[in-house]
Amino acid sequence: MRDLQFDLSPAQLSPDLPGTEKMISKNFKAVAATLLGCSLSMASAQDASKQQQASAPKYRIVDTGLIIARAVDERPGMNAAGEVAAWTTIDLSSSQADLRHSGASSTVLSGLPSSSNSYAFGLNKAGVVVGIVESTADMRFTQAFEWSGGVLNLLPTLGGEYGLARSVNDSGQVVGAAQTPAKKFHATVWTDHVPKELELLSHGDTSYANDVNRKGEVVGQSNDGPNRQGKAVRWGSDGVIHLLPTDHESVFSSALAINNQGQIVGFDNSEAVLWTQGREIELGDFGDEPNAALDVNDKGEVVGSSSEAEGRMRAFLWKNGQLLNLNKFIPANSGWVLLSAFRINNSGEILAHGFYQGKSRLCLLIPVQ
Repeated sequence: MRDLQFDLSPAQLSPDLPGTEKMISKNFKAVAATLLGCSLSMASAQDASKQQQASAPKYRIVDTGLIIARAVDERPGMNAAGEVAAWTTIDLSSSQADLRHSGASSTVLSGLPSSSNSYAFGLNKAGVVVGIVESTADMRFTQAFEWSGGVLNLLPTLGGEYGLARSVNDSGQVVGAAQTPAKKFHATVWTDHVPKELELLSHGDTSYANDVNRKGEVVGQSNDGPNRQGKAVRWGSDGVIHLLPTDHESVFSSALAINNQGQIVGFDNSEAVLWTQGREIELGDFGDEPNAALDVNDKGEVVGSSSEAEGRMRAFLWKNGQLLNLNKFIPANSGWVLLSAFRINNSGEILAHGFYQGKSRLCLLIPVQ
């Protein structure tokens, strides 16, 4: 694995020579001054070299194509190989789910109806893609799909009409939500295309699952009463629901991603947060809100989006307790403005969204040595 270094504050070399002039004779003062000058010149050169290294790009950018971004819980997927599941925007009102290969080419998923918008949100190492197909009558009504090897499967609901798929793990478990006969969406796990309803918080009637790890642990949100806002939750592999700890003034929270170590990220009110070892950690911000942590890899590196002053969103990486603006780690003349970092894999590759030459585009940020 490549280890990224983000120390932007090079060490300062300050030679300490107390009492030098008292210790040497007048005849050697010139020599001492010369040596001191050489030492300071070397230190200055080393500082300049470190500053140059610190300002050097940490990522190269691979453009993966146009995209119109959606809500934070509806973002493109990426697997360990850097393949991307997203959607091709044909015009401002038409989108088709696609699979993008290393930024070089994209394939619209076969079998999906061209008359309906479709979006891909999840992708595993086997190339299984999951997402949604919108109703032609009303884009709020969707069906969950799984696509693998050119074969499309529309996933069954919990007795209602509609469903949505958000993520798929390497075992092929798909998570999202499906409608019940009472027309409520409940968090759902599909195993071999068979849906299983996940537990609700006490008194709750609506829930959504956003991600699943290789252990079958699921994260998302559930309300705790009709017409109440969602709260961040985790479902164990046994299906039992656990309320995640939040700020005592929390109004709305959601868990958006979980890694294979059980670390969870998302948002609490308008703050980007990490849940680890039974506690909630606020990751900070760039000066304004809203903020959200969108993904976490198995090293505990977190990516997401934070607002600067006046609501300008910027992509971030949180690593070793530091919140870093990813725009500072790409070539200065790249022409990109990175707004959100959607995904990060265990190689440190980041799937980001931003503007390039005035257009909304996806890109891969590949770590450089």
